[in-house]
Amino acid sequence: MTSLAFFTTFVAYHLINLLQYAMLARAILSWIMPGEDNGLIRVLYAVTEPLVAFVRKILYRLNIGAEGPIDFSFLGAVLLLTVAQYILHALL
Repeated sequence: MTSLAFFTTFVAYHLINLLQYAMLARAILSWIMPGEDNGLIRVLYAVTEPLVAFVRKILYRLNIGAEGPIDFSFLGAVLLLTVAQYILHALL
């Protein structure tokens, strides 16, 4: 692996790690519910919502969770990040 490929893989791996921490913080803060006026919550949603919305769109097209009260898109996004991180870890 060239040094540029290694560096790119290394950076992507750690960006996914940071995104996983943002997802964890979003989940914890959603239980506490400090309000949407909080700047930290707006930043967390701005960072994590594109991935969650993407997974939600895929799940609704597959008709998974469209009828029920539970939104599986957050769990799917975390699972997708974990799989991507394992793949990048294998490349390192």
